Amino acid sequence: MKKVLAYFVIPVFIFIFITACGIKINSSNAPGSAVPAAGGEVLLKADLSNIIGSKSLSKANSGTGYHVAYVNLTRSSNNWDFYLRGETKIMEHFELEGTSLELSLEKDCVYVIGIFKETDQGIELVGLIGDPTSDLSSLPISGDAVDVIDLGTLRLENGILAPEISFSDFVEKLGFVDEEAIKQFGEYDITLKNFLNPDINRNGIFDDEEGIYWKEETWYSFLIQDPSDLEDPKPPIHYHNNSTEGDSIIIWINYKGHELDYELYTLTPCATLISPDGEPISPHNSGEIVEISKRIYQYYFNPRRVEKNTPIESGEYTLILHDKTENKDITLKFNWGFLEPTNQLGGMVYPIPVFEAYSDGTMKDVKIKWCFYSSQDEKVEPASDEIVDLIYKLFYAYLAWDIEGAVWYDIDPEPMEKGDYYTYSFPYTCKQLRTPYYFESGRMNLYSIGNNVVSVEGPITHTELPYGYETLTEWHPITSPASLVGIWYNHGFIREEGEYTVLVFQPDGTLEAFENWRGMMWNVPLNPTVTYGWKLEGNNLYISKDGESWYEGTVEVAFADDGREFIRLNKDGTELVYTNFYSYIRSAGNDLEERGVPFLRLKKVVIDSVTDGEVKWHIEWDGNYKWGLVNFDVYIGTSPDNMRLVAFLYEDYESMKEGIFSIQSNLREYLEPGTYFIKIVANTWKEIVESNVYEFSISY
Repeated sequence: MKKVLAYFVIPVFIFIFITACGIKINSSNAPGSAVPAAGGEVLLKADLSNIIGSKSLSKANSGTGYHVAYVNLTRSSNNWDFYLRGETKIMEHFELEGTSLELSLEKDCVYVIGIFKETDQGIELVGLIGDPTSDLSSLPISGDAVDVIDLGTLRLENGILAPEISFSDFVEKLGFVDEEAIKQFGEYDITLKNFLNPDINRNGIFDDEEGIYWKEETWYSFLIQDPSDLEDPKPPIHYHNNSTEGDSIIIWINYKGHELDYELYTLTPCATLISPDGEPISPHNSGEIVEISKRIYQYYFNPRRVEKNTPIESGEYTLILHDKTENKDITLKFNWGFLEPTNQLGGMVYPIPVFEAYSDGTMKDVKIKWCFYSSQDEKVEPASDEIVDLIYKLFYAYLAWDIEGAVWYDIDPEPMEKGDYYTYSFPYTCKQLRTPYYFESGRMNLYSIGNNVVSVEGPITHTELPYGYETLTEWHPITSPASLVGIWYNHGFIREEGEYTVLVFQPDGTLEAFENWRGMMWNVPLNPTVTYGWKLEGNNLYISKDGESWYEGTVEVAFADDGREFIRLNKDGTELVYTNFYSYIRSAGNDLEERGVPFLRLKKVVIDSVTDGEVKWHIEWDGNYKWGLVNFDVYIGTSPDNMRLVAFLYEDYESMKEGIFSIQSNLREYLEPGTYFIKIVANTWKEIVESNVYEFSISY
């Protein structure tokens, strides 16, 4: 078996347009060419006399009126540029001049090849080259395929142009050693025929010759919650039923440069998709992208009729759009097949991912089991390596945390190692440096050659210690109290109750301990689980409350190569490891600077006003802000030399551009009447900047 190969990209938004390799256009594909190009190509030969010579199909008993159209799915799938801008042809086609078919094709690629006929209803499909034995309507050509694949005299059987040779011979010529792999692919490839719709307006002209470009994507969403499913995978309908909201059919179209009607998030239908049974489906969203003179429109449809909870099936679909340029409706027709969610997702090749992360959220590894659901046998089987290699060419992954948002990961799949029972694992190479977020799940978006986008959410298991901790070898005793002042996280406790996730060492000798890190951010004052007193004598740290000791022992520090700072305590024979939060910020800055990300310098932090209920301040950048991160520590005390941390704030969003901030707080609730001083310390990836010291009074 071959190893699985996959290519990865860095996503910026949830929907990202991914550019693949350009399709190779070879003059040897012209009729009459009989010599395959050198290297990884194969010559496909077939006799069409049973098709072209049939009285029921022929046009004046000659080859005229018949066309060959084909698409290299591996080179063209999910390609925004090629499909919609028309700068490079996706579908190759030519008119047949005889009954012999010869095509030079690339190995390690999947093709859809069809014979079409000119009719009064436009250019219509006669049949797709495939194999009815395995329900195959495409040609997966592996890297081990023979140099010449002679299919013999083709026959038409239920829309499939079947080869004359035996199934085993057919499989061998395609370069596969396992007939079951081809049968798996045959159950999967129902959507591949979507690519061969060369005349959607049915006017007898190939669409690419009159400037019509389109693309269809089908998005499916799956949720895997139990890590044990890696060992015992369930049928895909088990996972799909948990998250059907993510399913969508997306149609992109550029129609002769005309302006089409669209609406963003509206109940007013701007387009209608009519299914084969005559039921209309309205879009739930649409949009427009304009680049120079080319208008590209997108329409989103839910593939399940919610009101009837019935599936939509394969067959002829009609898309009705309004052309604003000519002020008329346009009717387009597609012969489409879909992987149907409510029909057991027959033939689905899908992954079961389990993400493993360090305690601080940094990804350690991902294990993937590739599965195939056989609709015929109604069971889950290991997916063939060769089929996975052919189907999935692009995927990316990201992590979702438990409050909001997501962090995208740059994934390096090498080395991808195969384990037991078709399970693969590979390490992540990027660090998650936005502590203290706790990541609950990982998501993988996989792009198949059939324009099926499978979004799979899988569980995350966590280790007890943060990334890189095991590599620390040089620990040094801490003897300076100033070295302990600040915010320290034990990431291993983030998911547990009864342990201190956060320790805040105050300069006035108090220590605020938090069981839950969420109690820190944007709270004034800080709301600790318990407040201790602390002192450092030599290398010995003493933490106690009302005479009861929580910790008494040494404290040591170590520094990772990326700038992170760790302390460890030995409490009752258990090693407690805490990481300085600001060292994560420094580490993030170092990491991004190494990647060439430009940062502005923070020039100034100014407190503007303090009232009983609100503190206002602003910051000034050395230029126009584009990106960056600032943490604000708010200190209040009875004198400029006697201040303690009362709030911890974290910002990296749109408000950073304006540089104006405020925090709501009723200072009277926790400050006695009197005169106080406040300052704000801003910590960026580049530097630490202190504000002015602002004097204010509390009175009743």
